Amino acid sequence: MSEEAGQDCFKNVRQFLQAQNALGKHYKERQPQLLLFPVTFKSHLMWHFGHSCQFFNPRCGWCYRDESFVGYIARVAKSVVAGLGAKRVALSLAKKWRWMLHLRMWQRERDN
Repeated sequence: MSEEAGQDCFKNVRQFLQAQNALGKHYKERQPQLLLFPVTFKSHLMWHFGHSCQFFNPRCGWCYRDESFVGYIARVAKSVVAGLGAKRVALSLAKKWRWMLHLRMWQRERDN
């Protein structure tokens, strides 16, 4: 990606995010009970994506790591949800995730 194309990409991303922010403020003033056009974590990542386009081609980056992590967490959560109330799911999930990390570290130590 050329330097000019990278700067153009960043400019377009900023304009999009500014429009999203303006829409969010507009609807928040008129219909505060609805959360329309919120600025989310993905909006923040989009800014970083546009910013980094100025320095390297986006095809050289990888943005799916966090999404695959969410998939892992979802799979573990499905295994602990059955029969638990909503308040107890998080604790059960955290315990199961901790055990998985413990076993993974123990296996690495054993293999080395």
